[in-house]
Amino acid sequence: MMLRFSLNLSVEADALDAAIEAVIKAGQLTRDLGGTLAGSEVTKAIVAQIHAAKVAA
Repeated sequence: MMLRFSLNLSVEADALDAAIEAVIKAGQLTRDLGGTLAGSEVTKAIVAQIHAAKVAA
């Protein structure tokens, strides 16, 4: 929300939202959400997803 509404970075916010959705759909979840990954591992997966999307674009 900060990217979109405070910093007016809608494109970046959309990219982050899409990456988070892709990681969740792939089942890469933290323990509190029923997965097995640490928060840092999920973060790395989100960053990798953003990078992959940039290369594909």
